[in-house]
Order: sequence, then structure tokens, then C-alpha cells
Amino acid sequence: MKKTTALVAASLIVLGLASCNRNEYDMYTTVAGSVVEASSSNPVSGATVTISPSGKSSVTGSNGNFEFTNMDAQQYTITAQKDGYTANRTQVTGVAGETVTITIPLTLITE
Repeated sequence: MKKTTALVAASLIVLGLASCNRNEYDMYTTVAGSVVEASSSNPVSGATVTISPSGKSSVTGSNGNFEFTNMDAQQYTITAQKDGYTANRTQVTGVAGETVTITIPLTLITE
């Protein structure tokens, strides 16, 4: 009887530790996406993407992609801007343990 009780207690401790480690990773979200030209859907490289309220920013590569990892699961405002384009802003809600993927179109300014 004592061996069974000790085995059950040990199993519960191991399960508890395993779920603590799993939850540690699941409490953050990733916000990722791409910035594209509104008229053609071509990627916009060199666009600055800012995520608020954290204030982190990233510059898109040749594929127009950006990514913010290990973010708290909450609502964010994402702003994309580049000289020659009208800035665009959108809101997303980060979900713990998931990646939120968005596309942000920028409109070319014509004068």
C-alpha cells in the first residue's frame, strides 16, 4: 500500500512539473506577417513595422515579412510605414501559445 501511494505521489509530481514547463511556453504569442503593396500585393521591403504597446520594431526584408516573438497574449496595434507610402495601422489580439498572422497593405503615394 505504501509503495502504491508513493508511486501515485511521484506520478503526480512528474505530471505537475511537465504541465508547468508546457504552460511556460504557452503563455506567449507570436505576431507575424507581411507588408505588401495594396495595388499589386507585391512584398514591400524596408518597411518599418512597430508593435505597441511594447514599442518593438522590425524592418521587413525582401520578402516583406516581419515577426515578433515571445509577446504577452494581449491586444496590440501594428503600424507599418515606409517613405513613399501611406502608413497603415491594424489591431490584433495575441493568443497564448499561438501565432497570429496578418498582412498589412501599404498604398503608394502618388503626387
